[in-house]
Amino acid sequence: MNKEEKKWIILLGAVLIILIALIVGLRLSKNKNQEEKEEGTQVVQEGTEEKYVEVREDGTKVNQSNKLKESKNFEGLKIENITIETKNNETILKADVENTTGQDTGDYAIKIKVVDDAGNEIKQIGGYINHMGPNEKTQLRIKTSYDFANAYDFTIEKQ
Repeated sequence: MNKEEKKWIILLGAVLIILIALIVGLRLSKNKNQEEKEEGTQVVQEGTEEKYVEVREDGTKVNQSNKLKESKNFEGLKIENITIETKNNETILKADVENTTGQDTGDYAIKIKVVDDAGNEIKQIGGYINHMGPNEKTQLRIKTSYDFANAYDFTIEKQ
């Protein structure tokens, strides 16, 4: 092997080493950027303020919105003692319902639109009002896997 061939082999080896170093460096940089991006996402999620939630020691999220707890009137029904709790990926909305119409009512599906304090819809959930005679009371209980414990208020419509 002559001197010229040795130079080319050394040059080719140096070029290969530089290419390998660049590829490894790019991969490390890409992985680092991905980790920083994921960490940034976690910070945003952890930093999300839940203004209307109290978290109990057992992890249950309990809605504390005064607006949500206000009595509501719908189709002659008085809806009060409203609670929303989330635990183990299950949210339950409960309320006492009283028929104030003086007639039989209920026995129909409803749609509840849960909103934030800016009036933006968080979620729509379906429910059912049981049949009630005059002045009769029942409990509304709706369960879903969607976490809307940080709701500000809700509205009700017949479906």
